[in-house]
Amino acid sequence: MNFDDLQSAWHSDKGNDIVVPDSVAKLRSAVTPVQHIRRNMRKEFVVMLVIIIAFPFFPLTVAKGLALVPFYAMYAAMVILTVFYFIKFYLFYKRLDTVTLNSKDSLYEVYYDIKLNIEMYRSFNYAIIPLLLLYQVMVMISLPSRGAAFANRNVYFIIIFSVTFLVFMGIMLVFVEWWISYFYGSYLKQVKKVLDELKEE
Repeated sequence: MNFDDLQSAWHSDKGNDIVVPDSVAKLRSAVTPVQHIRRNMRKEFVVMLVIIIAFPFFPLTVAKGLALVPFYAMYAAMVILTVFYFIKFYLFYKRLDTVTLNSKDSLYEVYYDIKLNIEMYRSFNYAIIPLLLLYQVMVMISLPSRGAAFANRNVYFIIIFSVTFLVFMGIMLVFVEWWISYFYGSYLKQVKKVLDELKEE
């Protein structure tokens, strides 16, 4: 076969008989969960930004009897924590954008990166929960009747308050776990499923 025959054969091949390997199709199916994770991260960033901006105005509008120095000290700690973790999440978000899922190794890398950042996100929420509960305590103590009960060391009130505090902490921990599972964990499982399917080949 001479060069002209090769050239005509090349041009006549329309690529209709090209079969995409199953592993490539499976790798492409992992792109959707990664896109969902990025979309959820964008939504959550906007919500957190609104909360961080609105939070310092709360004692000036709703809880006017609140002691301002402890409140703003707690707020400063919350901002420092949030900024630190959100820098990490932003870098992770950018990595997800530039990642190319063209091999099993790159998918493994993305899977473990998502898993690591979910754990970091969990620790961020666990660090914020005590601050929010402390804020709840500050609001309750700032109310005249509640403050008097604490000042008088009313045992009944302190027991009720402590039980309520523990119940709220339990509810918040359960909520955080559900939130992580719903917003991120389900997509992580989808990526893991693709990895398991590729492992079987």
